[in-house]
Amino acid sequence: MSAFSLKIGDEEASFGDLLILLAYGIPLMIWKGYALSVLWAWFIMPFGAPAISIAAAIGCVIVVHMFIPTSKRKVGRIDHGRVIASAIGDPLFALGFGWIVLQFMN
Repeated sequence: MSAFSLKIGDEEASFGDLLILLAYGIPLMIWKGYALSVLWAWFIMPFGAPAISIAAAIGCVIVVHMFIPTSKRKVGRIDHGRVIASAIGDPLFALGFGWIVLQFMN
């Protein structure tokens, strides 16, 4: 472990890994929060629940990420490309599929 690394469980994250995490983590949390707020408006608000802001949705995403593991990858180096693709693609798929379902609700 170098002077600028952090050991989390069996994973070792370098200082560069932490900078990359901040560089893509913040915009991706905003993206996931936006997707959640849209899905909330489409599927939860019709039952009488109040609207949630993107900021509140980001908070929900953070809580979920804190308590529910999002990846079951092997121990080793972090595959940033795969993490980013999943973080962009999963909400995009949910919004796309949700939009299709929404068409049957109207």
